[in-house]
Amino acid sequence: METGMQILNAMANAGRPLSLSEVSKLAEMPPSKAHRYLVSFGRVGMTQQDAGTSFYDLGPAMRRIGAEALRRTNEVQSASNHAMELRDRTGHSVNVFVWGDAGPTLVNWAYGAHTISITVRIGASLPLLGSSAGLIYLSTLPESMVKKLLDAEIAADPLARQRWEHFPETREEILRKGYAMVSDSVLPGVSSMSAAAFAAADPIPLVLSLVAPKSLVQKDNQEKLAEVLTETTRRLSQELGGNGGHMLPPGSGEGLT
Repeated sequence: METGMQILNAMANAGRPLSLSEVSKLAEMPPSKAHRYLVSFGRVGMTQQDAGTSFYDLGPAMRRIGAEALRRTNEVQSASNHAMELRDRTGHSVNVFVWGDAGPTLVNWAYGAHTISITVRIGASLPLLGSSAGLIYLSTLPESMVKKLLDAEIAADPLARQRWEHFPETREEILRKGYAMVSDSVLPGVSSMSAAAFAAADPIPLVLSLVAPKSLVQKDNQEKLAEVLTETTRRLSQELGGNGGHMLPPGSGEGLT
C-alpha cells in the first residue's frame, strides 16, 4: 500500500498528466513496477490513461474521494488548529481571518504568552491598508472584490491614501516574501505578520496573523518568525487541498495593481 501511495502522491504533486517514465522517476521505482500499479489503479478508476498521449493522470474515483474529503473539511477549524500550533511554537498570539462583506474578518484569536493590552473582538473587521491581513487580501484578491471597501477607506483616512500610493511596491514585496507585516497600526505598540492559505479551487484565502508586542518582533528574529508562519500556512494549504507553495491561488496571478 505504501508503494502504491508513492505513485498516487507523485501524480498529485506533479499537478499534470505524466508519462510512465515520469511516474517511475517521481515515485522512485522501476518502470515495470510502476506500470503494474497504474494498470491496477486504472481498473478501479483511481488513475486513467489518455488514449492519444498515453500519459497517466488521476482518475474519476480519486476525484470523487477528494471532493468528498474536502466537503467534510471545516476550513476555519483547520486554520484554528494550525493557529494554536503556531501560537505554541512561537509564544505569540495568532489570529485567523476570513474575507467578509466588511473586509478581513476575525474568526479566531489564539492568545499567546505575551500580554497585548488591547485585543480585537471576534467578528471585527480590519482595514485593508492598515493591517497585515488586509494587505494580504489586497495582494491576492481581484480589484472587483475590494474596490468599494478600498475607495471608502482611502476617502476616509489620509494615511490610507499615502499607503495606497506606495502599495505597488508593498505588494511586490509581499508576494516575494510570502507575508505582510505592519507595526503601530491597528494596535499601538503591536506588530502583526500575516500569510495566506488557500483551499482547493478557492481564490479567497484564509489568513493567519501572528500578533506580538513590537519590541519582540525585531530584525534579529523577524525572519525566523516569518519562516515559521509561512511554513504553517503552506501546511494548512496542503491540508485543505490547495497549492501550498504559492502566494496566489492557482490560475490567478492577478491581485490588485
